[in-house]
Amino acid sequence: VKDPEVDRHPEKRVRAAFLSFEERMMPVIKEQNPTLRLSQLKQILKKEWMRSPENPLNQRLLNY
Repeated sequence: VKDPEVDRHPEKRVRAAFLSFEERMMPVIKEQNPTLRLSQLKQILKKEWMRSPENPLNQRLLNY
């Protein structure tokens, strides 16, 4: 049974979704951690992204 709601190739949308997530979350993370360098902020952002339901790869795991 094929479910049209299940995205079979989420990896194709990861970059665009991440850029949108970064654009929205970076100011928030920067405000919470004003003394950190950009590289440290990006590390925090990446950790948040890996747990985020906006990450297409996480959506795929939740749908199966």
